[in-house]
Amino acid sequence: MFWVAFKGYNNGKAISLGSVEQLEAEAYGMHGYPTETKAEANPNSVNALEKAQVNAWIVAANDITGNPVKDVKHAASAAEGAVPGIADIGGFFRDLGSANTWIRLGKVILGAVLITVGVVKLTGADKTIGGIAAKAVKAAPFL
Repeated sequence: MFWVAFKGYNNGKAISLGSVEQLEAEAYGMHGYPTETKAEANPNSVNALEKAQVNAWIVAANDITGNPVKDVKHAASAAEGAVPGIADIGGFFRDLGSANTWIRLGKVILGAVLITVGVVKLTGADKTIGGIAAKAVKAAPFL
């Protein structure tokens, strides 16, 4: 195993890097150790150019817990974040069962009816059309 620690990162805890990551770390000139305690005692300093790569290594190392339930939940939340709008679709269907959604929809429909009746009355269309609009205007005071 190849253990590395970084000054100011991961609360001073060392992480274990895989073989590919080990080669990347060596290419950056970072040093690793065979044990976690040695790595934590000798952390690598990180410059601005290495910061993104170090953060990626730390995130990758902390994602795998060995607990299948936690790992599946983490993978699901990562997938949800990767595809924009997935959470919004679920929220839409969850809101369909909410009473507040239906109350709000009723208010929108009532508002649209009142605006339509007002426009018909203001334009005088109730007198010229004589059909549905006239009946709607006559019924409007009871709404």
